Amino acid sequence: MMRWICVFMLLWFFFGGALNFVPLMSSVDEILGVLSYAYVFLYWRKLSLYEKRIVKLCCILLILGLVGNFLHGYLTALFPIGLDFLQCTKVFIVFIAANHLLGNWPEQKKKSVLKKLLAIAGVYISIAFFCAIVSLFVNIGMSADVRMGFRCFKFYYGNAGGFANSLYLVLLIFMAYSRFVKKTQLMKFLIFMALVSWALTFRSRGFLFILMFLLFYYLIVVRKKELKIKVWSVVLLVSFSLYVTADQFDVYFNNENMPRAILLKGGVDTMCRFFPIGAGFGTYGTDVAVKYYSNLYRELHFDERWGFAPDNPKFALDSYWPAIFGQFGVIGVFVFVGLLFCWFKLVRKIGKGNVYSSQVSLFIIVTQIFSSIATSTFFSPLTVGLVFFIPLLKNIDIQRKNELGDPQNV
Repeated sequence: MMRWICVFMLLWFFFGGALNFVPLMSSVDEILGVLSYAYVFLYWRKLSLYEKRIVKLCCILLILGLVGNFLHGYLTALFPIGLDFLQCTKVFIVFIAANHLLGNWPEQKKKSVLKKLLAIAGVYISIAFFCAIVSLFVNIGMSADVRMGFRCFKFYYGNAGGFANSLYLVLLIFMAYSRFVKKTQLMKFLIFMALVSWALTFRSRGFLFILMFLLFYYLIVVRKKELKIKVWSVVLLVSFSLYVTADQFDVYFNNENMPRAILLKGGVDTMCRFFPIGAGFGTYGTDVAVKYYSNLYRELHFDERWGFAPDNPKFALDSYWPAIFGQFGVIGVFVFVGLLFCWFKLVRKIGKGNVYSSQVSLFIIVTQIFSSIATSTFFSPLTVGLVFFIPLLKNIDIQRKNELGDPQNV
């Protein structure tokens, strides 16, 4: 059963956005989140130390948000509050459930499902690569805009970033296949096609992440180095990242009329105004804040801005940290940093024991955390799909040897 759920999740990840007219298709991530919450509470004793910490931090966030809601009164209806709580935490809870349900599969079972997933991902990236090359020379309706004189490839997504988000999972599947089945020349070519297609989106962040993937591949897979996260390496990586993306960072955040700058300023102002707990669930920067158009938005006159108004809110929710600032305040920032730290520790443990798993797990950690600066990464349905598949990288036999039989260290 779980094998076919994996196939469905991959197809939903690639094509769900185009099938929103199908009943419940747009709610797959939320349904998975509810089921995952049921799992973690039913099997609480099976959870590891860091998994339990994630659940406890989610509970703290629930209390914090509820206090903000009923203290400030911008949103008091229980259904949207519960929906926003689910959307804010689903990525972490789905990851925990998948870590047990998929991560503990025997190697032979993972090989079987990876062959099915590879067939889908291989066809997907082959078509995308072909269309990306054609789009360079002929306008086939798959370009977002023009940069450096070239059309920016977006495939069938609404923007180039949407297509780029699909490539994290494509690369994860290719590397997992190399780890559990076999490394082939075809696999190298598929990875090459994915990276070239990504480059043809002509996004600064895309170029940066391609360089990261190749660097991690060279150091971990080719040189067999075990990379450890140290202060100096983080500073160096962040400095290089800011240098590569400086022009786009300046455009988006140093121009007070740009949507992300508006959201950031509003989030910081709200955090200071409602120090230390924020305005509560569904009030700022999230999908619920738009669907149940937040009275806080009206108070900030967002309803008078193009792209933020109730009838055209496409820029009103494209954020992560500004939403945390506004909804959960200073305390919420510490809670989310704690969630990301625990998630980081768990993903790094999954990657231990094999160079392919180690390389792609580190790549996913760095890219997702970096992406959260500019986009709503950890609120996104696509990130739910991505974290669902990360445990496929886990080698349960190596994990057991490393942890000396102590499940609290998993």
